[in-house]
Amino acid sequence: MEFGNGEAAQFDWGEVKAVIGGQLTVLNLGAMQLCKSRKSYARAYPSQKQELLFDVHRRAFEHFGGVPRRVIYDNLRTAVKKILKGNHRNLQERFVEFSSLYLYEPEFCNPAKGNEKGRIENQIGFIRENFFVPIPKFAALEELNDRLLSFLISVSRTKMHPNCPDQTRHEVYEQERGSFIPLPAHGYECCRVTHAAVTSYSTIHFETNQYSVPGVYVGKTVQVKGYADEVVVSLKGVEISRHKRLYSARQQSLNPYHYLEALSRKPRAFADGLPFKE
Repeated sequence: MEFGNGEAAQFDWGEVKAVIGGQLTVLNLGAMQLCKSRKSYARAYPSQKQELLFDVHRRAFEHFGGVPRRVIYDNLRTAVKKILKGNHRNLQERFVEFSSLYLYEPEFCNPAKGNEKGRIENQIGFIRENFFVPIPKFAALEELNDRLLSFLISVSRTKMHPNCPDQTRHEVYEQERGSFIPLPAHGYECCRVTHAAVTSYSTIHFETNQYSVPGVYVGKTVQVKGYADEVVVSLKGVEISRHKRLYSARQQSLNPYHYLEALSRKPRAFADGLPFKE
């Protein structure tokens, strides 16, 4: 296969393992590689949700400094509703929004033909063998992703390009970067948007978890945005609460400051109230 400057990239997910905060964790590695220069970007996430697909794309495009004209995929459920005859696909509406904002053309492999994007599959295997073996240990997922990006930058600057043996991948990328589609003035908001009613416990439900809001909003309906790392709650366009996003089921994130008004009325709750336990 021979690709021109800025012509295409390939994307895929891969499963990796790491010890995060002392616990062995299975993670989903989203990775993109430019087909011409072989420069790549990757980031680990707790799942493969659609907003995380958008998040890794936006970060990759910003890392590359532009957008390739085509991105080649498997038939991801977060992108494809239904496979039609030939090369036609019925796409998810938000995926169409995303690709239209960045002005690139999504291209999908034939079913069960992963070899049609073999470069990114090989790159995921390379990352798995050289970064995740032996299983690495990190205090937090943010630390893992920072170290992973540093690793990929180092690989790009030191590994020779297979088609240009006298140049590194980064040197070929420097020649390619001028051919990218420019980034939009405002990046896509990579989040899932929903609405929720504030319960009598000053919490809202998002997916399978609960997040606190100030008690004054009990009974009101608020907007909830789930980003890759955070959950942001707002009312009439004004942010009222922000939490680190939880991915395990039936968890709670309770900010003790949201319960100060209730504590002023029931001071004994300080000893046993769940928001004050820590």
